[in-house]
Amino acid sequence: MSLFRLSELRQVKLPAVLYNLQYFNEPDDKDIMSVENTLRRYGKKNPYASWFMAPSSTDSKTAFKYSERTGKRGRPKTKVDGDKVKKHLHIGIMGNAEKSGYSMAKTVANSINKRAGKKITRVVAMQGAGFITYSYQQADSFKQGGDFDFTQCKDDFYIEVD
Repeated sequence: MSLFRLSELRQVKLPAVLYNLQYFNEPDDKDIMSVENTLRRYGKKNPYASWFMAPSSTDSKTAFKYSERTGKRGRPKTKVDGDKVKKHLHIGIMGNAEKSGYSMAKTVANSINKRAGKKITRVVAMQGAGFITYSYQQADSFKQGGDFDFTQCKDDFYIEVD
């Protein structure tokens, strides 16, 4: 049995505060595509910001991912199993060391609210990279944009922003 120290684990430090854009309606495929297009459009207008979107229909406590092996050539498909719940979205927006991503998060939230005709979103600051792990673990698909690679935070080895 080998012993290791907590300081020897790979750690990921976020360059800025991560903002969670909470979406309170049950989205259909058309809404998910609309939100993704909105994020891409405002991502081009705010080149300093990075974002991810993870649509999910699995409960986080029972979700687990596995590769489906069919015997065919090519990359195996990744499947998510667990207790099924209503479809929901996890959206994260982060700026860089110089500029915060809050303004992009508010702009995207206002755009989604305007399309829906009522207030269905809220922007919340997250404390660390744990939200990325939480979202990735139960996501049916994981879309991202910007310079920051959110998939490096998919493991539980992270530290909070100073």
